[in-house]
Amino acid sequence: MAEVDLVSDLAAHFDATAIAAFHEYADNSSLSGQLSVDALRVWDLGSVLPGGKGLGGVFRYLTAIIRLVVILPRYDIVYIFFPGTLPIIAGLLCQLLRRRYGLYVRGAWMSRGEEEGYFTGVVLGGANFVVATGEGFRQRLVRKCRRVVNEVPLTLFKPGIKPHPRDFASPRLSLMFAGRLVESKGVLDIVRAVGLLTSKKRLDVRLVVVGGGLREESEAVEALASECGVRDRLTLLGHQSADEMIHCYSHADVFVFPSYYPEGFPRVLYEAMMFRIPIITTPMPGVLGFLEDGKNCVFCPPRSPHELAEAIARLGADRSLMSRLASCAASDVDQLFRGFEHNSHAEQVRALVVDAGR
Repeated sequence: MAEVDLVSDLAAHFDATAIAAFHEYADNSSLSGQLSVDALRVWDLGSVLPGGKGLGGVFRYLTAIIRLVVILPRYDIVYIFFPGTLPIIAGLLCQLLRRRYGLYVRGAWMSRGEEEGYFTGVVLGGANFVVATGEGFRQRLVRKCRRVVNEVPLTLFKPGIKPHPRDFASPRLSLMFAGRLVESKGVLDIVRAVGLLTSKKRLDVRLVVVGGGLREESEAVEALASECGVRDRLTLLGHQSADEMIHCYSHADVFVFPSYYPEGFPRVLYEAMMFRIPIITTPMPGVLGFLEDGKNCVFCPPRSPHELAEAIARLGADRSLMSRLASCAASDVDQLFRGFEHNSHAEQVRALVVDAGR
């Protein structure tokens, strides 16, 4: 997970690093089982129980406030993953306790205009710095904060990779998806699209799915593939190492990511661009302004297997378009990374922290 990589990298760039968060009783928590407790201090703000609302929810937040009042003064800088109720509380407490803080703004919440909320505006306006996931978010936030920068993406790789030569003339099309196997990432829509293409004998496609999830999530993908008659065209690889990801990217013809999850800018899209893979994705708020339909990707609407199938068929029928999209995407992501002053997100945050202390 990108969050795991970020927290681990931050711990390596600061003398002392800690996490303060609710403890989730969920097997699919982003950080669940991924971080070594020995590597950094973990402050438990309380438990998130399934369906915990009403008085239980109020008590949970009161407990978190009491604990944060004790915890926050121990640290020179607080880096808040934003938005959310707890991040807003943490930002307000930082102001009351006169602690410096920065915000890491992620997700599609800004598409609903939530940055206009009163308390959200107070927290944004009081931040020493804001790191935004994508240029679209950065432009929206500039008028709210003192200093807003576009994040150095949390990618496993950097531009300049020499990709495996692709045979765009091959009659077979290998599709790749990478991400958690939750429905909102669009993985089930891809399976349905492959089923539509196969049933109509429009295209010889194979689908490689990379990513972890709960057992029932992977079983749901397999069950749907069987229902659509394409189980023999599906390869489920689970979580892959960096070296294994290189192999996956290098042998993919098209990267498909029809997400409607509240994304920022998914790092797998940056990585697909680096490996010169033509991309089909949805116009998520975080990608607009960098990804352009017909220039460096193909957009399709979310939750629409039929239109996704049409987009895949379009690329399958126009291999020169695939080549143009891939080349333009590689050039664009290379130019983006050349514009960053720092090599990683953690280095970027450290520099912002130093500036905030001046």
